Amino acid sequence: MNSKAHHCAGQRQGVTDPAAARESDTQGPINAATLAAHEKRGGSISGLFTPLERETRAALDTESAAHHLNREPQTLRVWACRQSGPIRPLRIHGRLAWPTDAIRQLLGVAQ
Repeated sequence: MNSKAHHCAGQRQGVTDPAAARESDTQGPINAATLAAHEKRGGSISGLFTPLERETRAALDTESAAHHLNREPQTLRVWACRQSGPIRPLRIHGRLAWPTDAIRQLLGVAQ
């Protein structure tokens, strides 16, 4: 199996636990463990993300982009793999980076 098909299938060699596979796919400082710990303490997930109007990064990690688009991170990964979503990510060293301006345009949010 080629490496692209392997990545797109969401499978990691040697990873049998789906939760571990999701954690290994995390692309930013906010990972599954951080989210779980924050929710356990009674915090809101939305409190962990910068409002899109104030976002200064040129591109967002998958978790942040998914939050703003009100989708699961895995949905965005499928969009990237199939090249089928309303926006296309950049691939930087094997990681997905979702252009902030494209997300703003899609949602009709002014900068």
